[in-house]
Amino acid sequence: MMRLNLSSSLETLENFNSDDFDVTTLLKLTNLRKLTACIRSGKFQDLKAIIQCLSITLNHLRHTSLDVTNYTFCSEEELTLLKQMLGCHLLYELMIKGVIGMLPEYCHFSPSLTVLTLKESELTEDPMATLEKLPNLRSLFLWKDSFVGKEMVSSAMGFPKLTSLTFWGLSNLDKRRVDEEAMPNLLYLQIGDWANLKMVPYGLRFVTTLQKLVISYMPEAFKNRLRVIDGEEGEDFYKVRHVPSVTYYD
Repeated sequence: MMRLNLSSSLETLENFNSDDFDVTTLLKLTNLRKLTACIRSGKFQDLKAIIQCLSITLNHLRHTSLDVTNYTFCSEEELTLLKQMLGCHLLYELMIKGVIGMLPEYCHFSPSLTVLTLKESELTEDPMATLEKLPNLRSLFLWKDSFVGKEMVSSAMGFPKLTSLTFWGLSNLDKRRVDEEAMPNLLYLQIGDWANLKMVPYGLRFVTTLQKLVISYMPEAFKNRLRVIDGEEGEDFYKVRHVPSVTYYD
């Protein structure tokens, strides 16, 4: 494990990786304004150290991006640590790869959070009920088995600033509901590798701001419901008629 010999006057540090450098090195960077860090060791002492840096020591930070991989947040102690991380000062971007026993209430999330990615979280309760309350969230990526339940709901007036939403590899989920007036600023939606989803939600027709819909690695029957084939509209074409760009990838 190496220690970085950095000037205490440093204002921007990108691509810091806990696999390569001692996290406690950050404690000396008292003038840091922007930090992009990967915490992938799976060691909770590293995570505790980065939380200490962000919440106490580095009080001059203006922008933080964290990639947290190989951690499990299931025990009471681990969930407490997760809450502390989520509430870190001016946390703008966060990616978590690992099991999360229960997603903390929205009040534990930093109000600055704009980009959130969850992978392999194996959440059993619909995360939308919490995430849609985040006031400044603009991009949400829910990847492989981040949610293992059967139904997901976006409520009216939820996700007030969300512009980009990606679902990928949610293998158990078979029902997606979008209420009228949900996601009032959504511009981009991607649905990928989601075999159990039989159709796009009816409520998508109310998301009039949507500019681009990307369908990736979905069953042919799903795609045909959205297409116009030989002049005949698919069963779900009316739900996406208003979307300027619908793209399919296999």
